[in-house]
Amino acid sequence: WWTFKENAIGEISLVEGEVNTVEFFSGFSSSNLDYIKIVPTKDDAAKYPPAPEKYMRTFDINERIEAENTDFANARIETNTVSTGVALSWTSFDTTIEFIVRNSLDVDVTRTLRMFAATGEGGGDSGELSPLMAERMTLTVGGEPVTLEGDLPMTPGDGWYNTYMNIDIAEVTLKANSDTMIKFTLSDRINIDYFELVGEQILTDIAVSGQKTAYLVGSSVSEGDLTVTANYDHGESKTLEWGEYTVSPDSFETESEAQTVTVTYTEGGVTRT
Repeated sequence: WWTFKENAIGEISLVEGEVNTVEFFSGFSSSNLDYIKIVPTKDDAAKYPPAPEKYMRTFDINERIEAENTDFANARIETNTVSTGVALSWTSFDTTIEFIVRNSLDVDVTRTLRMFAATGEGGGDSGELSPLMAERMTLTVGGEPVTLEGDLPMTPGDGWYNTYMNIDIAEVTLKANSDTMIKFTLSDRINIDYFELVGEQILTDIAVSGQKTAYLVGSSVSEGDLTVTANYDHGESKTLEWGEYTVSPDSFETESEAQTVTVTYTEGGVTRT
């Protein structure tokens, strides 16, 4: 029972559009089972390509990508938490991890892909990638290879699980209004809890309220005449100060029943009106 190997134990058919229950029973008295996975038969493999949109979960750009709620391809779930001290983690060794990130904003978003993992020595909440580890990892975003970053302190031997830390892997750009496949491969042992995309918040829109709506001919919009609120993709908002935004036109030279006034604010290269 010391020898581990994968065995095909049978063929099953999964009914489209239904929840299919699969039960496994073993009558063998001593067996060490790591995982069960369902793979296409040789005949069906050509009919069902990897198609991540079909099998992989899609995450928002601000959502934590955790092992327990993600169908990572070939990722082996590890429930033994004695040495890791975490509720659930997965150990990667010759593993391919794939997930989809959706950018529903109308602008491109560039953020740092960060993973929280046990890596050995580091002492602290953040670290960088070592040349040793970088040689054993690859990253593609939208099918294009991305260069990995930095130096990560790492203990040789069996100390790889001692310290959990945030590791910045690379900068990734997610195109506006699109889904991006992120594929991460690892040919080494590392215990990863989750991935995140971290970076500056994105201005999504502005709201105008409490505005003064009647002006004398020759007068101008002035401080206190309106309240402008900026809203961001992280869910935060803030009230803008007078002078941070522009008003056009900001003065009224002719009599009129109604006139359109545009409020404009720019932050981080994004302009909203």
